[in-house]
Amino acid sequence: KTSPLMGRRVIDVAGERHFLGGEQAQRDVVFVFFSTECPICQQFVPELNRLNEHAKSQGLDFFCVFCDPTATRKEAQSFRKDFALECPILLDTTGEIAQQLQPTRVPEAVLVDDRGEIAYRGRINNLFASPGQKRPSVTQHDLRDAMNAVAQGQAIANPRTEAVGCLIESKSNVAREQAINFSRHIAPILYANCTECHREGEVAPFSLISYEDAAKRAEWIAEVVSDGLMPPWHAEQGFGHFRAERRLSPVQKQLINEWAAAGAPQGDVDEMPSLPNYPSGWQLGEPDLVFEASHSVTVPAEGPD
Repeated sequence: KTSPLMGRRVIDVAGERHFLGGEQAQRDVVFVFFSTECPICQQFVPELNRLNEHAKSQGLDFFCVFCDPTATRKEAQSFRKDFALECPILLDTTGEIAQQLQPTRVPEAVLVDDRGEIAYRGRINNLFASPGQKRPSVTQHDLRDAMNAVAQGQAIANPRTEAVGCLIESKSNVAREQAINFSRHIAPILYANCTECHREGEVAPFSLISYEDAAKRAEWIAEVVSDGLMPPWHAEQGFGHFRAERRLSPVQKQLINEWAAAGAPQGDVDEMPSLPNYPSGWQLGEPDLVFEASHSVTVPAEGPD
């Protein structure tokens, strides 16, 4: 894949876990970069809800990405509730999504196709002629047209348009440099990639749900993540994609290492992500075929499997 984002495990502000591009990284994905503060973004919420439903009917994934480095999880959740925004919201706390896709304004849409390449970039539609000039009606539905084209395997007529909205400030102009902490940076990584097993009642020997669970093992977590022992995934990279891959990006590994080296700070508890919604029963869905042994077998306490 051209984009390393495809296949990545993420968790949205409602606690739902997603694979970008589906479990096999073979779905087209729409990212709409958004801000809680831009008034132009606020006026696009009804259209985004319609596009989200349209994406489902076309077999595309659709996400709103809150890319403001100072935005809190609580602010994103409040915006979602106050404006009735229905599509999944990703809080780009590591900055990786924006770094990979390079938006310049909000709202700006980026459609990544099933090859991992950017198929469309630009405005949602032509509702705004400029930030201060709103048209009486929409006459060009650029993002919807692009979604229809990729869903049907056709070329996009106009793959690049100019986004109209609030400028995304460069990092050098944002006075923040937040200290890496568990609530904002580490918990979303663990919840998306680790706690499916590392929780009470599952196969892992200890839980990583709470700050206390993770903090007392911070240096060890950093070590096994750096060595590639965790998350457990033995397939070599660069030879295609497997369903439900478990990989951490170099940025995620670096964050975990820096967090451990800083003494595993907790951060603001209000920034903690919602607990994921875990499936019950079969974790990967009902199996195609179940075999039953013809007789009972006693498994000894030690020895080879």
